[in-house]
Amino acid sequence: MSTDVAPVASPSPDALWIAPDAQPVPDERSARRRTTLQLFAVLLLLTAALRLPAFFVDVFNSDESFLGAQAEVISDGGNLYQEAADRKPPLVPYLYAATFTVFGTTALWSVRVMAMLAVALTALFLALEARRRYGNRAAWIAGVLMVLASVAFAPQDGQAANFEIFMLPSMTAAVLLARRGRAFSSGAAVALATLAKQTGAATLLPVLYLLWRQRGRRGAADALGGFALPLTVVALLVGPGELLFWTTIGNGSYLGISGLWGMVLLTLLLMTAAFAVVNAPIVWALPRAWRERRTAGSGDTDLWLWLLSAVVSVAVGLRFFGHYYLQLLPPLVLITTGVLMRSSGRAVKRTIALAAAIAVVAMAFLPVDLFIINNELAQALGQLLLVLQLAKLLGPREPRDEATIVVVALVHVAIASAETVEVLIAPLLVGYAASASFGLAVRELRGVSAAPAPREWSSPTSPTSWTRAGRATRPAEPSVGRSTSPTRAPSTPSERAPAD
Repeated sequence: MSTDVAPVASPSPDALWIAPDAQPVPDERSARRRTTLQLFAVLLLLTAALRLPAFFVDVFNSDESFLGAQAEVISDGGNLYQEAADRKPPLVPYLYAATFTVFGTTALWSVRVMAMLAVALTALFLALEARRRYGNRAAWIAGVLMVLASVAFAPQDGQAANFEIFMLPSMTAAVLLARRGRAFSSGAAVALATLAKQTGAATLLPVLYLLWRQRGRRGAADALGGFALPLTVVALLVGPGELLFWTTIGNGSYLGISGLWGMVLLTLLLMTAAFAVVNAPIVWALPRAWRERRTAGSGDTDLWLWLLSAVVSVAVGLRFFGHYYLQLLPPLVLITTGVLMRSSGRAVKRTIALAAAIAVVAMAFLPVDLFIINNELAQALGQLLLVLQLAKLLGPREPRDEATIVVVALVHVAIASAETVEVLIAPLLVGYAASASFGLAVRELRGVSAAPAPREWSSPTSPTSWTRAGRATRPAEPSVGRSTSPTRAPSTPSERAPAD
């Protein structure tokens, strides 16, 4: 009888981070791979379903037009930053050119298919990290939330094949690799994200934090080396001077906002509020997550640093376009998933249901969005609001009318930013215009006499006394044989009791 023992495969580096008693056996690994493939297939199908407008719309925004033009120049043998240039790194233009070559067409639906793949990969990476942190159920929650949140924007932001979409997979992979101690590869992933858009470099913050805690200076040095090598190679290929100018020092005019600080602040407030509303499913849990950061969520410090780096990335351009906020999604999804795993099943279902409803509404809003853009109705809408506000101010109104204050702010925002703010707020503004018109008409019909009657007090012996609620009550009947002459209700201010 043979006594040979089958060799045992050496554990992968990832397995070294799992507790010895939790290391999966080969059968479990196979089952996990099958589950991962099933998860990716579901995420890819869900992404394609929510991005079906990609096949029916010619152009979503100007970024797609610029990138398509650069890609055609590259395909015709031209040089980037010479025959065609934009103030962005070279990765996405070359990706456009390669996609046009592979599909044999310059139609933008082809690169939007690649954008679908990028979103699905990002969702898969987040699912794998959520499974590692919180369990198998968390993988499905994180993956689905990421796909749904990626389209919870105005169509020109959420549906377009823009720079941020192609930055997300490598940015997310960098954090996952750093958490697993892969210093050089995580740095290279950050470099890849930076070559898609400059703000990808901010992901070095959570990456260096993770590697410093695990491997000290050596880990941080290896990550910086992995970050520098791809950037150096690309610089040598496209020209160091051209790359430096078009991605860094040549952006002075883009950042020049002298005299426009008021508009910048208004746009910041409006777009951030709009993002928080349409992404409520992955934002509502932030206060609880912050309170629990040192207890149940004590292992999520890197996620907060990742979120901080994404906030800096959104703010650094001082433009606050809707697609800039896509960088916030990966850390927000993981933080929310952690809170949901500590919540009831009802909270999980409601969160995903709300996210799905918002995603469907955002996709269904596409015809309205295109109508507003094609007919340049943003400024006309702002002027309509201004007329309504003037009518409201000139008409009768109550003292301390808080609605007037809010409306003035909304009108100023709409007028000041009508050319730059995304039309995601158009439904809100249309709703306000309708309600303001109705309120103004009702007020005019009712007139100034609609003000509530002053509170009056009368003698307890009067036939009809006035209570504080303004209701007439009849006092008790007087005793028989007693004179009961009616008492006049006070009519002058001096006779009335002081108001509460």
